Amino acid sequence: MNTVKLTSSDKKFLRSQAHELEPKLRIGKNGLTQPVIDELNKKLAEFGLLKIKVLENKELQEDLVKEITEKANCEIVGRVGGVLILYRIGVKPLSTTYLK
Repeated sequence: MNTVKLTSSDKKFLRSQAHELEPKLRIGKNGLTQPVIDELNKKLAEFGLLKIKVLENKELQEDLVKEITEKANCEIVGRVGGVLILYRIGVKPLSTTYLK
């Protein structure tokens, strides 16, 4: 995982950028399978900032969030219910005023 950590203001900016996005990936009852990880990595490499929808079970969701950040080399910048906002540092350059 990247050693660069996002500040709270970085995350706030990214959440504002993701506000209009629709989830590009859905993770259902089968969980985080290898094809899902491959698709997640592909979308993160393409977009950098991504919304995904995960199953609603809270207990499984916590484990899934940790697994996603580890396997996809990204950070969670926001979460509302079953929708996660993911960002992979360094993929798409954003305004340097907001991200250092």
